[in-house]
Amino acid sequence: MKLILSSIKLAVFCLFFSVADINAYAQVSVAREWNEILLEAIRNDFARPTVHARNLYHHSIIAYDCWAVYNPSKDTYLIGDTLNGYVSSFDGINIPLEINEAIDETISYASFYFINERYGDSPDFNTTYLLMFNYMMDHGYNINNSNIDYENGGAAELGNFIAHQMLNFGNSDGSNEFLDFENTFYNSINPPLIMGEAGNPDIIDPNRWQTLTLDSTIDQSGNLV
Repeated sequence: MKLILSSIKLAVFCLFFSVADINAYAQVSVAREWNEILLEAIRNDFARPTVHARNLYHHSIIAYDCWAVYNPSKDTYLIGDTLNGYVSSFDGINIPLEINEAIDETISYASFYFINERYGDSPDFNTTYLLMFNYMMDHGYNINNSNIDYENGGAAELGNFIAHQMLNFGNSDGSNEFLDFENTFYNSINPPLIMGEAGNPDIIDPNRWQTLTLDSTIDQSGNLV
């Protein structure tokens, strides 16, 4: 009898925490949901660790500022401030009554705008876009709204504006994103090493970096590059 009661108690205990886990998962923030979509965009792109780290950092700033602009007592990170020489002009907004809904909408539009721009050329962007499309549709958001006039608009336009500001900042942060992050400082003095040939007769300085010439390569994401 004691064994049966103990088993029942254990089952109830496990059920309780299983329901708690489900509820906790169901209550994740909109910022978290969009971060998961961004992670999926990374999986669908080329293996570019430093590029993806930069995008994760920029998106975290976007999500934070989307929240901070609705909380006057909080300091924004980029919007309405100067970051590494980039000046982001912002005149503030009228705080709506339904503030939580406005924050969620602003984060969603900002994230959609940002991911669409940063990952639009990835090899499997169609999969990423479908995730974003479904998310926006499920929440009744208009994906065709790319207006950044937040002063005459609402939460959607504010989100677009914040993403637009981050993209502009990214164009001035020294990453050379405009030219696909091409190196602007280091020049190799060694000619490429042709892997299909024996030896390395043309090397100039063995202590300097040398590129490899391969017929084809597959990156860590499984993409032919």
